[in-house]
Amino acid sequence: MAARSRAKRRARLAARRGRAILFCAGAAARYGGAMDMETARGRRSREVVLGRLRTAPVLAWAGAAAAGLVWALWELLWGGGFAASGFYRLLGPLTGPLIVAIFGYATFDFGRMFALRRRYLRHDGVRLYRGADRSWPLANIRDVVVTRGALGIGSLRLVVDDDSETTRELAKLYMLEGPVEAVRGAVLFATGRPVPLSQTLH
Repeated sequence: MAARSRAKRRARLAARRGRAILFCAGAAARYGGAMDMETARGRRSREVVLGRLRTAPVLAWAGAAAAGLVWALWELLWGGGFAASGFYRLLGPLTGPLIVAIFGYATFDFGRMFALRRRYLRHDGVRLYRGADRSWPLANIRDVVVTRGALGIGSLRLVVDDDSETTRELAKLYMLEGPVEAVRGAVLFATGRPVPLSQTLH
């Protein structure tokens, strides 16, 4: 009887310890989640918007991507399956899924761009953010220039102090809301560098 009572006490003690451990783990998880939310709020409160996107071009590209996705899905599921396309000779049966994936990613990307259009270019005092997927340290930005491609479409691009000789695109000029030079000057001002006169590269 004594041995049985001792075993019961040990079992109750073990159960209490288990509940205590689970409670502490849950509290730590909730506290960590709360800290992450507070950190995110703090970063958001320190953000300074440098450039916004126009709504109409973003919606147009998002609509075109969504229409392409619907067409690709219809062609893959109920149409000819892209068998008559030139890409089928190169990719074979992967042609359909690949085209669907391309249009799907484009729809997702332009959807994110639309959601962030009012704070598309922003900084938190340490990094410059473009949309939801790219960022650069402000200290590494040497210049902001306007370039024009072969078709004459202008882009606002960063000159970043790293091992690469290529510039980083911030946005097409026709996508930006407001004067381009104002956005360029705001980015340069955020880096602490002087704002020179307009500069265009070809």
